[in-house]
Amino acid sequence: SVCNSRFGYSDAQVACRSLGFPSTVVSYRSARVTSEQGSTSQVVLMDDVACNGTETRLDQCTRSNRPADCTHAEDVILACGYSSIPGTVSNTNSEWSYRLVGGTSAASGRLEVRPAGSTTYGTVCDDAFGATDARVACRSLGYDSYSSYRTVRSTERGSSSQPIVMDDVACQGTERELRYCAYLASHNCGHTEDVYLACSGTASHVPATPAPPSVPWQYRLVGGDAPNSGRLEVYGPSGSDATTTGRWGTVCDDSFGLSDARVACRSLGLTTTTV
Repeated sequence: SVCNSRFGYSDAQVACRSLGFPSTVVSYRSARVTSEQGSTSQVVLMDDVACNGTETRLDQCTRSNRPADCTHAEDVILACGYSSIPGTVSNTNSEWSYRLVGGTSAASGRLEVRPAGSTTYGTVCDDAFGATDARVACRSLGYDSYSSYRTVRSTERGSSSQPIVMDDVACQGTERELRYCAYLASHNCGHTEDVYLACSGTASHVPATPAPPSVPWQYRLVGGDAPNSGRLEVYGPSGSDATTTGRWGTVCDDSFGLSDARVACRSLGLTTTTV
């Protein structure tokens, strides 16, 4: 088996790639119950795995050359997937998206995350969430750092229909985005434990989730009171007014009708429109 010591997102990516999946990580964590642990007759083959993310196979990554000092309670449990599953609605964005919802300014609010391939934003649980995690979260949003973080108040909680995407986040502080930090995709939280974040510093001229080269425009819904709803915002390609100022822009409602709403929802990877 593989020990979870120092095992992070890049290692999980390479592990999924080794198994024939296209680097799409659904979740990774430690074995939680005896039924998930390796047999006592098995050896722990890999410890302190440290991939840079470009490797084709896990055995190409740096790892400890000493005998593993782990038990099978520390075995890695991994879930891999595809960015698009036939017959389902999937987001064409290959990156993760981050947003702050319901705050007193654009730089504050409930922290929400949309993993690659998902059409739904979810929240982040405050279990073990600290200053280093807050700094990386704000960096994910394009800000320099954070000014405060806390648990949401009763009026700031996520919708009961929203998923909780991340629990027990544990960043080292050097990560470019929150998705590269260690975390649990499964959780024991409720929306009373959602993270509320306030970021500080000048927002980067590059958005936290730039459009991939194959998708020249990017779209998002912000501040909705239900999944897949909110203010429509657009980030344009290089040379557009939106990117000249390095900001997302809104869409004016002048002459905006049902046909326009259908196309906007289609741009977001959604098929059903409710105005």
